[in-house]
Amino acid sequence: MKKTISIMFVFIVIYLGLMYVAEKKYNYDWSPYPKQERPVVDQSTILTTDVLPTAQQDATKQDSVIEQGILPAENKNYLDQAHSEGLEEQTPALEEQEEQNIQPETKQDFPTITEEQNLTIEQTTQEQAETILTQEATTQQIIHEASVKTPETTISAQEKIEQNITQVAKPLTLKEQLEAKDLIDIETLPVKIFLDLRYATENNFTGKKLYKRAKCYLKKPAAQALAKAAKAALNAEEPFYLCAYDCYRPASVQKILVNSTQEVGFVSRVSNHSRGMAIDIGPCDENGEALVTPTEFDTFSPLSAAYYEGDEIPQIAIENRTALQKVMKEAGFSTISKEWWHFDYKGAKNEEVLNIRF
Repeated sequence: MKKTISIMFVFIVIYLGLMYVAEKKYNYDWSPYPKQERPVVDQSTILTTDVLPTAQQDATKQDSVIEQGILPAENKNYLDQAHSEGLEEQTPALEEQEEQNIQPETKQDFPTITEEQNLTIEQTTQEQAETILTQEATTQQIIHEASVKTPETTISAQEKIEQNITQVAKPLTLKEQLEAKDLIDIETLPVKIFLDLRYATENNFTGKKLYKRAKCYLKKPAAQALAKAAKAALNAEEPFYLCAYDCYRPASVQKILVNSTQEVGFVSRVSNHSRGMAIDIGPCDENGEALVTPTEFDTFSPLSAAYYEGDEIPQIAIENRTALQKVMKEAGFSTISKEWWHFDYKGAKNEEVLNIRF
């Protein structure tokens, strides 16, 4: 019994499988009812339905079905009425869709501006324009005020400019130059010192007047030391006065002296006189008359040496020379070997060479 059932089950499965294959592969119709002819669809209808709207698709299908005899002709009026109503309902939507298709890129959504907002915008724009005009007017006023000055202000400014130009262009006076270099006129010292400035006359070894003014200038430290020496001379055992032959000497005058003699060792190319730190000086009486000395001023001779003591020199001359050296050395000056009248103040080499003409 079981064997029979199994065999029947196998036959049923085989039968169903054959039916399935026949239906799928060979399009075999297993239905027991009579076969009906299927309507043939026009290809134009298929293409139309892909692009036409729904209502138009329905109308196209209707015409196709009636022509093929599938739908009775008496139902055509009913379908036409439904078709018209469908088109009327879709017309606004179609128009809107066409507008969107025609200008899809130019359509933009702008915020709605109320009338009150529009008035506010116009008022703000007007205020900004008025502000700009006010600023321009203020700027023009400032420019006008700056360009139009009173005559007094213009004159004062012009005078100030002229004064500045004059100060720059005008050379310094002799007094200003001397003060700038700390040179002191020894006639302003609080002690009497006589002057016999040979280079301000023709009574010198060049035979020429080399100074326009008979003045003796020294750097302030040297001038103060000279005043101390002059006081010491007046308080000596045998009191005497000092008499200056030459003091500050411009560098240009020193060059003239060098070119005016062939004597070696008496006139140097650069002198401490040009630094305002040396003086040529001798002893004199209360009337300014020179005392006896070994030689005259600017005598280029071995007898002019600072410490020469030969028989050619009178003893009184040696004593006067010694007294002069004593007060000058005590005040800070020093002698040089070949000229008894020449004295350098300490630190002379540290000062600059000057060429202030006088």
